[in-house]
Amino acid sequence: MINTQIVGQVLTQFRERKGLTQDILSGLAGLDRTHYSKLERGLRCPTLDTLFKIGQALDIAPHIILQAIENALAEAEDCPYIFRDSSAAGQVPMSAPSPSRGKVAREA
Repeated sequence: MINTQIVGQVLTQFRERKGLTQDILSGLAGLDRTHYSKLERGLRCPTLDTLFKIGQALDIAPHIILQAIENALAEAEDCPYIFRDSSAAGQVPMSAPSPSRGKVAREA
């Protein structure tokens, strides 16, 4: 089961980094302001459709939001098998990770 508190924290971090209020972001995403507020407070779990709307409003690819949620959940549960961008150390990434997915390039 997804930890809605962590999902809400990730959404809040993305929104704040863009300098938007909940009211403005919910309007851009076509969501009711109170519903969006409940998402950030962890009282509701967003649907995939809602995450796409939020991503579009933030001008961020939905997979980046999902990866940030996955990374935050992994960090909270201390799961070593989920990719984490060590350069972001606890921060929500604002762009896609490198195509290498964290693998170290082999020297020839």
